[in-house]
Amino acid sequence: MNAVHSSAVDATLLVDRFRGPAIGLASAARMGQFGLPHAMHGELVDAGSADQLAARAVDVVTAVLGPCQGDVVAAGSDDAWTLTIRWRRGVVVTLLVGRGDGVVHRYRVLGSNGQAYADLTGPAFELVGTTSTRVGFGPTPEDRAGSGTTDLAEVERVIAAARRSLESGQAEPSVS
Repeated sequence: MNAVHSSAVDATLLVDRFRGPAIGLASAARMGQFGLPHAMHGELVDAGSADQLAARAVDVVTAVLGPCQGDVVAAGSDDAWTLTIRWRRGVVVTLLVGRGDGVVHRYRVLGSNGQAYADLTGPAFELVGTTSTRVGFGPTPEDRAGSGTTDLAEVERVIAAARRSLESGQAEPSVS
């Protein structure tokens, strides 16, 4: 792939993990409300380069699932990337990111006892188990502080593996 990518992640863009639905999704995952996570899928269409959009999506996934410990496979161009990441044993993450008009920013986590859906352009997320529950989430300052800060080094490590995968056409480890 001959795509040109910026060399560093712009930390000022990594704010999506602090949006209400992302905090709700991370809290639900930590409390086991949909069981053990098996897969997470994210879509982000917005202004910006594909690598910066991927960094934003990886930051949200890190907030929900914790640090990445697996391989990254990436395909794409300057405008769009598709990432498939073995986040940790038994958990697969797929991310579709691309530059476009309008904004799409949503995630779905599939667990052993249900699933959760979060649209980061809205104020709520949805838990789906035996019944579907729409959960409005207006985090308090304490909730925001408890969600953790952006782990820039973690995001840069995953994005670096994605860049290597784009160049090599193969799976690349996210950890050395």
